[in-house]
Amino acid sequence: MPGPDGDVQVTYALDHLAEHLSAAGRIDDLRCLITPAWLDKKRRHLGVDAYRSLARDVAVALRAVPASPADLPAFLRLCVLASTLNALVTDLPPESLRALAEAGQANQALAAVAMMIGRDRQARALHAIAQGRAQAAPSAAIDLWQQAESLVPGIEDPAQAGRLLAAIGRGLTGLAANDRVEAILARANTYLGHAVEEEAAHSWLLVSDGFADIAAASMDLGERQLATRYLDAAYVALRNADQELYPDTHRFTETFRTIVSLTARAGDTASLDRIGQTITDALERKTDARPPLFAQYGRARIALAAFAIGAADAGDLDRARWALIKALEAGSTEIYRPAVADSLAGLRHGVRLSAGADLMEVSTSRIRRATDPLAAQRLAVDEASMIAWAVAVLSPTDPPGPVAAAVAQVDSAMDRLAGEEERQRARTRWGPGRYDALLRQDRQYDPAVLRDEQLDNRVLRCIAQARCAGALGAPGRSNRQPPASPRQ
Repeated sequence: MPGPDGDVQVTYALDHLAEHLSAAGRIDDLRCLITPAWLDKKRRHLGVDAYRSLARDVAVALRAVPASPADLPAFLRLCVLASTLNALVTDLPPESLRALAEAGQANQALAAVAMMIGRDRQARALHAIAQGRAQAAPSAAIDLWQQAESLVPGIEDPAQAGRLLAAIGRGLTGLAANDRVEAILARANTYLGHAVEEEAAHSWLLVSDGFADIAAASMDLGERQLATRYLDAAYVALRNADQELYPDTHRFTETFRTIVSLTARAGDTASLDRIGQTITDALERKTDARPPLFAQYGRARIALAAFAIGAADAGDLDRARWALIKALEAGSTEIYRPAVADSLAGLRHGVRLSAGADLMEVSTSRIRRATDPLAAQRLAVDEASMIAWAVAVLSPTDPPGPVAAAVAQVDSAMDRLAGEEERQRARTRWGPGRYDALLRQDRQYDPAVLRDEQLDNRVLRCIAQARCAGALGAPGRSNRQPPASPRQ
């Protein structure tokens, strides 16, 4: 059994043998070396660094151009392997790397970053790992943020670059590493300004997130007036995203909630009231020179719930209760009970909600406006889960009845979504109900389109369940966040 010196020699050989074979001109041996058995040996001795090491071996082997047609099969096999390795890590969502770092597996997360293609992906991944390390190892987090910052000049999209710099500046401010923060935030503002000039629809959400991060960092630096101006810019960008993109994403709602929370923290009550008014304008179908925020796709109730959560997070409970009451009042007139608003209004005076209140009503008038049945049911699930979260934030800890009732409505909405999905599956071109659909001249789903719809449904179910878990976990705490949920 090898001792410590032997272990070091084995580790060195596994990590550097490919380089030595290449330097010796033994290209055939190098190509034959890279096999599943070689990866197994690396995993036994190198642990989380095995895939990074294998990727380096493949890169070394690919430097040798095939000398004859007989070398092509082995060369092409390595090309496919390199593409597969890069795709596996490049498509990892940054949130997963942050979770690894928070769980004490930062080395594994960094090994994945080393294999990623594209500076923008590498920079975002480093930022996520820094967030995961910020509490346990602040100095390591600062180093990671500096590495991410060094990659920004290689990012072509100004919205991506500005968003990343703003997030880095906010992270460094949170660790009181303020010596370079102002310069970083100024660069972020410049990049975001270029993105605004381009007026690219895909960039508006990034611009909004970026300005919101600069505002948060400015508040931490004691510059509230400057923060207010950046929040105004973030809100304008969000309105542009609302008009140009289909706003059926968790991220859109999160951006809006962040802006509301930061605006409340800044004490800008006039802007808060103006934002709230735009949502009620959407509910009342008021029209002006420009459609009000969230007027499209019937998302006004979701916006009101997000407003309530954001305001409550910042301690503005009066406006949070107003928004939640408005969201509940916006339910369909056929099902809505006025007593629900009365019981919620009692919260202003410290009156507890009754456990039997019907807290969530399906907005049937909104669903009738939807053009696609699956999209309509997804909207109902999204709406129900946001309202359940808002109810949990504003309800007293005891009794938990209103929260449980709201979560039950989420379960019902998810059941309806599952039922509609099954009906649409049966009516695809290959489904058992396709002939009946043809006779009725109903639209049939293409199987590939339905698969995309099913993916959207699964993502939304995860998000809704995360919100419900947060709502049931600690009702009545206005500073509670739900568990992290996946992005689409």
